[in-house]
Amino acid sequence: MRPATTIGTGYSLLSPRSVELELETGRLHLLDLDCHTLNRMITIIREKNRYITPACQKLIDIIQNAKGTS
Repeated sequence: MRPATTIGTGYSLLSPRSVELELETGRLHLLDLDCHTLNRMITIIREKNRYITPACQKLIDIIQNAKGTS
């Protein structure tokens, strides 16, 4: 998403932290939205055979249990 946004061919909802450099250099501009509720889909992607630490498994459980809640 970031490449399409930085070359002017798209829009994206990103965490400001993930694009700090682009915001500082002016490559991207922050647009404040006046919305009280913003639902965002989160996808979990991981390597199939990689060990999952207990902390990582807890985060996965939290995300999966929050599915469909607001």
